[in-house]
Amino acid sequence: MAIGDIRLKEIRGFHVGGALHRLTGFKSEAVVRVAGDTPTVVDMNGDHIVGQMYAAHYRQAEPEFGLPLLLWHGGGLTGACWEDTPDGGRGWLDYFLRRRFDVVVSDAFERGRASWPPYPQFIGKEPEHRSLNAVWHHFRFGAPGTYPPILDARSARQMAYPGLQFGIEHLEQFGRQFVPRWTGTEDLTLEAYGALLEKIGPCVVIGH
Repeated sequence: MAIGDIRLKEIRGFHVGGALHRLTGFKSEAVVRVAGDTPTVVDMNGDHIVGQMYAAHYRQAEPEFGLPLLLWHGGGLTGACWEDTPDGGRGWLDYFLRRRFDVVVSDAFERGRASWPPYPQFIGKEPEHRSLNAVWHHFRFGAPGTYPPILDARSARQMAYPGLQFGIEHLEQFGRQFVPRWTGTEDLTLEAYGALLEKIGPCVVIGH
């Protein structure tokens, strides 16, 4: 199919999933938000919505296919990973929209625009911040223990698996997408994804 222009009739963002939780244990404090202004008392104790996820639904003006595509990101990432490639090229979102698929791009619970609950009031541990060293093996860029001692384009390509199609020379740019992630939140994450599937109905899911 030839690549065409993107012609959409609607882009809708929404949140699904989550539930009301009353959280306590925060310390109230007076905060001066603007120099010289009267202090404002910040008290975060109370009701919070926890477990929601965010999705953006791109609807075609003239869809070619009957089922929408749901693009789900990987660990330590958000839906932004579908928008472009680390070397500045077009991402999968652009690819599928130009082929007239309806597409839904989501940020899972505790990622990106889904937001995250406070810790330790709800999540009992601090978030994990993934390093480039860690994703080198987790994302199958290269074998364990082969992350370059000094990261540059040449050494990254030399140490990566032969035939790797990912633009490993732009690994540093890819790292700009990383966000905090938690472990132990899998049940809430799955519940939110279930709510998304229920809202969308029949679809095709593509995971990172």
